[in-house]
Amino acid sequence: MSRIDDYRQVAPQGAVDMILKLADRVRGRRFLNVTGGRLGGGAAEILREAVPILSDLGVDTSWEITGAIPPTMRPRARFRRRSRARSVCSATKASPAGSR
Repeated sequence: MSRIDDYRQVAPQGAVDMILKLADRVRGRRFLNVTGGRLGGGAAEILREAVPILSDLGVDTSWEITGAIPPTMRPRARFRRRSRARSVCSATKASPAGSR
């Protein structure tokens, strides 16, 4: 029995059967997922769970990690770091001293 069957107890009725039918439709194709890192970020969190389940379904899938941020993603990563830093600074400035 595959891991997907474990979800029958918690998934809406028919959901697992639909997933099995969809897996049948893509069987024979190969899916390669590429990310910059193994930790953090939504893609890594999803792939950590999805790749083993897809493999259990008989879908040829793999996950490769480049170990670096691709050049096209660098501006986005830089923006996210800066916006987080500003959020932390703003939150720190917003709380008056001694209010803790």
